[in-house]
Amino acid sequence: MLEEGRKLVQNMLPTNDIANIIRIKKLSISMLHLLKNSLNPPLKFLPPIMPFLQDSKSGDILEIEGIYAVFLCVILVQNLHKWCASTQKMVMEKNDFLHLVDTLPFLDSLYSELSTFMEESGQIKEIASLRAIEKEIAKVEADIKKNMASYFINEEVTELLQSTLPSTKNNRQVLAVKANFKGRIKGIIHEYSQSAKTFYIEPEDIVIKNNQLQELKAEWEKEYVRILRCLTNSIFANVDKIETAISILLEVDYVSALAKWAVLSDAHFLMEEATSVHLKNARHPLIKNCVPINIRMDDKKVLIITGANAGGKTVALKTVALLALMNQSGMPLPLSEESCLPYFDFVGCNIGDEQSIASESSTFSAEVKNIAGIIEDATDKSLVVFDELASGTDIEEGGALAMAILDEMIEKGTLTIVSTHHGALKQYGFANPHCLNASV
Repeated sequence: MLEEGRKLVQNMLPTNDIANIIRIKKLSISMLHLLKNSLNPPLKFLPPIMPFLQDSKSGDILEIEGIYAVFLCVILVQNLHKWCASTQKMVMEKNDFLHLVDTLPFLDSLYSELSTFMEESGQIKEIASLRAIEKEIAKVEADIKKNMASYFINEEVTELLQSTLPSTKNNRQVLAVKANFKGRIKGIIHEYSQSAKTFYIEPEDIVIKNNQLQELKAEWEKEYVRILRCLTNSIFANVDKIETAISILLEVDYVSALAKWAVLSDAHFLMEEATSVHLKNARHPLIKNCVPINIRMDDKKVLIITGANAGGKTVALKTVALLALMNQSGMPLPLSEESCLPYFDFVGCNIGDEQSIASESSTFSAEVKNIAGIIEDATDKSLVVFDELASGTDIEEGGALAMAILDEMIEKGTLTIVSTHHGALKQYGFANPHCLNASV
């Protein structure tokens, strides 16, 4: 809807502000209920508005594009208020989304002022003061056309002319006269042709009319600018309300996008407080026709995933990590609604080959460096995923290192999910009461 809203969604980041996450989810669920009952709000795309508001604050007169952009915003606010009032009569229970819309400031007086100047389509209306000047302009233009025509029906004059049609020089109507007839027609010469065979003259009687025309056009421009200044002043007088409205509209736009994506993706908002991971029919949000996964850790701290190559281990890890981050962005998740996820203070991932030729680090040393950083940042409220943990070195040494890392994760109380081919790590999972083995 809003260009700023598009950027807000594109720049969306996970947060640890749990209260705000829950608030966004409640708003989105309320919007979802309205969508399912075909009570869609009248949201429309709006051009960028904030730059024009900044111009009005700096004292610049807004051009018609800026005024129209603000007008579209005001129209949207008016329409949302009407929609909210009518929808509230049909929705008996409390609805957070409707309450949010209802907090939009009223901009009735600004709407009245702007609507006297332009249609909702953007077309400028007939303004009495401008219309009066336009009539005078049309009258003078008709006089000029009539006077100019008289030269072209006068045989004595036509012999002097290079063309039987008027020309325009410096926004004034002139005659194209043959150079050897200079002085035969009184008036102001504007210029000569490059060949010097023709000069362009504004006859004396036309000079007066052209002067009147330019004065009237200047008067019209002055009146037009005066109107733009008045409208700009009205916008500036309401700038705080408009900025508040835009802030609310951005949130309306944001939660509407989340609710619509939930419908399109058969996704759900997780509201239940959780201490462990329980995902049912969870799907990677970026893979079409992916195989859903089920993960339930209960009181276990470590989940060890094994399976054949190309069996889906890495996709499973990425699915859990992505859903955790989406959940902490207030987004709906593509899974069954009986699923649950804790809120994490940190999500650490070691997935893929991080070998750096520039820093002369091997695959294994780069992995160890990344894992060390993750261990340092992880807490008992964190989620960590390791793909093929300690696989870039000797099998026995790698297995021992992997078990030492998991010991540290268990000591910290960090929820940890790893994929592995190490047989020793599988045995570690069976022997350790804090671990759970799984396969794909």
